[in-house]
Amino acid sequence: MKPFLIICVLLGAGFSITVGQTRNLKDETELLRLQREWLDAYQKHDADAIERIEADDFTLTEGDGKVTTKAEDVASIRNAKPPQPDDSFDVEDVKVRLYGDTAILMGRVILKYRNKGQMVVERYRYTDTYLKRRGRWQVVASQLTRLL
Repeated sequence: MKPFLIICVLLGAGFSITVGQTRNLKDETELLRLQREWLDAYQKHDADAIERIEADDFTLTEGDGKVTTKAEDVASIRNAKPPQPDDSFDVEDVKVRLYGDTAILMGRVILKYRNKGQMVVERYRYTDTYLKRRGRWQVVASQLTRLL
């Protein structure tokens, strides 16, 4: 009897995971557009766009474990040196997972910028969590892990 019960539990868990993740092309498209807008805001140092895209309770966990809030993120953008024309923020291998009003975007982000005249390229794995609140998506959490 126990093996039958274990199989039923495992099958039920697998079914609930499959059912939990839904495919909604409209939301996926909106999330990918918002992600691009967010990256562009960092690239252009557009603090107003970052304020709109990040939720008030947003946190960023960096690879070294440092946690940054929305207020700190916006302040660092407002106080940053002007962006350079060859700075770029790109993503690749992006996967979108939707769970109702929650979405998780995972992939790699590639940052290119000049530092003391030298072009620097940094690559990170990221996981971003978005919530749909009052009909609009906002990022509530982001985690970056630097790739060597």
